[in-house]
Parts: sequence; structure tokens; C-alpha cells
Amino acid sequence: MLAEKRVDGLLVMCSDLNEELLALLEKKADLPMVVMDWGTQHVNTDCIQDNAELGGYIATKHFIENGHTKIGCISGQMDKLTCQERLQGFRRALEEAGLTYHPEWIVEADFECDSAVEATNKLIAQEDRPTAVFCFNDIMALAAISTFRQAGLDVPNDISVIGYDNIDLAGFFSPPLTTIHQPKNRLGKTAIKLLMERLANKENKQQIFEMQPELVVRRSVKNLNK
Repeated sequence: MLAEKRVDGLLVMCSDLNEELLALLEKKADLPMVVMDWGTQHVNTDCIQDNAELGGYIATKHFIENGHTKIGCISGQMDKLTCQERLQGFRRALEEAGLTYHPEWIVEADFECDSAVEATNKLIAQEDRPTAVFCFNDIMALAAISTFRQAGLDVPNDISVIGYDNIDLAGFFSPPLTTIHQPKNRLGKTAIKLLMERLANKENKQQIFEMQPELVVRRSVKNLNK
């Protein structure tokens, strides 16, 4: 609809890049656009990537540095590229530390609270469960903490949790959530900058901006080295 109204350019912010959307973006290749996140390597446009593999690596390495060897995940839908990349980062950190990867400790959810509660209960039900859980977003992490508590498990004394996104609520939860921060303000400014440059010169070669995720340490991870 926007392309038919002949807008000058587009910012495409999608939760996933399915075949239908991919075909549409390729069809409108002459329209200046910046595609943000989720599998943009398939489209010949300027794009911004969230560096999900590094984010997963940083979160898992923080657990390892705090003495954790039994580490699990509550992921989003594993058909999404960003989830696959975060899991790759998770596995890379385990391999570097010489730790065993346990598939039964990787429970798939859908980034929402209800599925995170179900995933957490699956971990709780395991006789040999992890001492640390990396959740692929903060909403699921907060739901997981609440579910652990209802089962009589204290966070972080019995089980540690790390989230992803650094939403506003993360710092005010109990305990305050350790999480991976993504510089959203910088992302928005960069997207506009790339698009304006593309409008000024449509012949520029493709630009890819990769965000640098950062660890925000709060109080949801127990240090087992002490």
C-alpha cells in the first residue's frame, strides 16, 4: 500500500521475514528502504542486524564466569533466524568452556508469558535441572522468575536467570533482572540516517549496520565461585 502511494522510502521493521514478505521486498527493490533485523541477509537493501549470536554468547559467558556449568535456555520459536543465532552464541560459549550441551535443557517458547510459564514448568519437572537459565527476551525471563518462585525456588539462590532486551521493567523487578541491552535509540537514529543517505544517493552500495549487545548486570545471577 505504501509503495503504491509512492512514498520516498521505507523503514521495514518486521518480527519475521517470511516468503511472502521476502517476495514483496524483492519486487519493490527500486524503492529505497532499510530493513531492520530478522534475516535481512536475503534482501539487497540497507539493513540493521541485532548481532544475536554475540548476545547469546555474552549472556552464557556471564553464567560461566559466575561458576555455572549447568545452563539451559528458554528460547523463542526456533524457526526464526534470531533464535537460531542466539542459540549458536550459547553453544559457542559452552564449547569454549568445555561444557556439555544438554538438549533437554533447551525449551522452546514463543516470546510470550504463557509459553514461558509452560517452558519453565518443563525445566522444574526435570530431576536433573540447570542452575541457570538464559531467556531469549525479558518478558519470558520475568515470567520464568515468577514461575520458579511459585514452585518454591528462589532466584538467584536456587536458580539464576538472564533475559534479553533490557525493557524498562527489568530493573524494577524483584530481583532486578540481569539482561542483554540493545541500544534501541541508536538503532532508530541509525535507521533514519541510512535511509536518508539512500534517498540522497540511490546508487550507494548496500550498507549493513550491526548492533553491539551489552550485558547489564543486576541481581538475578548467583556467583557460585564464592
